[in-house]
Amino acid sequence: MDFASDLKEFIEVDKINEYEKRVNNRFANIIRLIGRETTELNSKNGEIEKIIKKINDDFVGKNFVQAIKGMEMKTLESSNSIVKLLIQIKEFNDENSLALGESNLFTSSESNSKNQKAVELLKQLVKELMKSKSTTLTLSESFDLQFRIIENDNDSGWVEKLSNVGSNGTDILVKAMINISLLNVFKIDASKKFKDFKLHCMMDEIGTLHPTNQRGILRFANERNILLINGSPTSQNATDYKYTYKLAKEQSKSNTKKYITKINRLVKVNTKVLN
Repeated sequence: MDFASDLKEFIEVDKINEYEKRVNNRFANIIRLIGRETTELNSKNGEIEKIIKKINDDFVGKNFVQAIKGMEMKTLESSNSIVKLLIQIKEFNDENSLALGESNLFTSSESNSKNQKAVELLKQLVKELMKSKSTTLTLSESFDLQFRIIENDNDSGWVEKLSNVGSNGTDILVKAMINISLLNVFKIDASKKFKDFKLHCMMDEIGTLHPTNQRGILRFANERNILLINGSPTSQNATDYKYTYKLAKEQSKSNTKKYITKINRLVKVNTKVLN
């Protein structure tokens, strides 16, 4: 009798249909929201492609590293499971936006199956989100990046990791060239506001590179008004570098628990004498 009494309100007030409408509206709104957010995420693809093209063109225009004959990048669809599912939800929403949610003038007899499909997609998304260790989705996860490096006569083909293109020295060299080209692309935009725009960058462990490649990467950067500060050089000839500094950590006088990095200039080479 108690069960029947509780059930009476659902039947007389038609609460079952009311809850069904609310649930349908709720997940339909979520689907539409995901569709809009994913569209906004994908809208950056064109801008990313432009930057990739500029980097590829920049390398072709000014390459002074003899060991690297060719360097190219391209983007592919993301292999990230969450991104793939978001795109699937977006496409489903684009095709069925009028059929989702409560019944209206535009819904058909297939609306129930569409609503069930939408719920299944959301359940899959929840499962993927629970598997993920991260609480955020970055722009870099919305696409995959591949590289093709031609080192002397060795063509790497299209690879996802630079560690697959050759030796450790080649890996460092190519990463440095890509970062320099990327900096140059953004520097060109900034230089429209400032005259004679120069950028200083630290390149650590430059001693890993062959001396010929060291000179090549320095010129590669200098031709783009990017001035490299070379960390851990191996050359014993002080005149190889215009300035030589020694960095040392010292205890702060004002705070004994704090250390500061002190920079001492050891050598300044007169470029006129060298010329």
